[in-house]
Amino acid sequence: MAKVNNRQIFYISAFDPRGASSFWQLYNKESKAQSILTNSNINIGKRKKKAKFCSNWEINYSKGNAKTNTDFNYLHWDDIIRKHWVKSPFKMMYEGIKCNWHYGSSGCFMNVLRLCWPPGLSGAMPLIVAIGTILFAILIALTAYIFLPFSPIIGSIISIIIFALTFKISITLANRFNLFWILRGHIFFSNLAKKGNKEVDIRINEFAEFIIKNSDNKYDETLIISHCMGTNLAASVISKIIQEHPKFDISKIKFLSMAQVIPWLSFLPEAKSFQNDLKVIADSKVKWVDISSPADYICFAMTDPYAMIDCEISNPVKILNPKFHNIFNPDEYKKMKKDRLRIHFQYFMAGDNIAEYDFYQITASNQILEENIKEL
Repeated sequence: MAKVNNRQIFYISAFDPRGASSFWQLYNKESKAQSILTNSNINIGKRKKKAKFCSNWEINYSKGNAKTNTDFNYLHWDDIIRKHWVKSPFKMMYEGIKCNWHYGSSGCFMNVLRLCWPPGLSGAMPLIVAIGTILFAILIALTAYIFLPFSPIIGSIISIIIFALTFKISITLANRFNLFWILRGHIFFSNLAKKGNKEVDIRINEFAEFIIKNSDNKYDETLIISHCMGTNLAASVISKIIQEHPKFDISKIKFLSMAQVIPWLSFLPEAKSFQNDLKVIADSKVKWVDISSPADYICFAMTDPYAMIDCEISNPVKILNPKFHNIFNPDEYKKMKKDRLRIHFQYFMAGDNIAEYDFYQITASNQILEENIKEL
């Protein structure tokens, strides 16, 4: 089996406003914890700016006589995410109602439920909680107004204060459990399908050109890695490379998606351009591997990203389960499953045990992707 001396990675994040600094810290912390388990050394270099939309760092891996250098490129779209990160809870509810009406009236929501019900439930839950919060706050305020022994004016003032406090506490709790993170992402991609987004189009073009410009034969392995909603962008980037650079050997790029949520966009009837992007990839020589856990209710686990594409598929996606239950001790795994966002980011986390899935072996070790995933 071929070994990797030099690797290049292009990473596109989920709908996450935190950016490269946060991911660098996560990678640095978790790789060190995982390297103790695997008896290897992983050293992370300083984060530096490689382009206006790219942060870069080096990863040096060693184990025995094996040594591997990885050039890690974090491709930014977090600046765009922050511009569209709805902060006002009332605006978020208004946009959320429009978004869910769009998903429902277009047939997307029913198609999602038929394909894979857990992400459908997870997608609907934030808006249900948001509307429930308003109704609960109104109920508490009306109860106070009716039963407290005050004049109508004072009772009204007290009821308004109680409504505001109840609403604030409910929203704070919902944010603490990250319920509205999912809703914000759905709002963004619903609007993207309906109206388009010039910033996103420009960034996709920039990512594609950057990957072409920086692809070099000195690398034994080149990976494009994406997480959650970042897979939607990554698919469009790869399609752009194929269409705009037909002479480029796309087969030398391996595409690894984790926790993909492609159907939330591909099932929308207005998303013709994105559907075409998937058709372009389906008819190419791209080696696409998707790793998504059934325990992760946010993603479309064990589901074909080409599910709604009506075309011949030259190179099917290799769909794998990371088997998170093998990474942790039973009690710890049981506790972790209760935190849906935590398990959604487990793809990047260290574990208690050496198991079949290891993100840091995939991104740092001297083994190629195929070797690192062969037991999944």
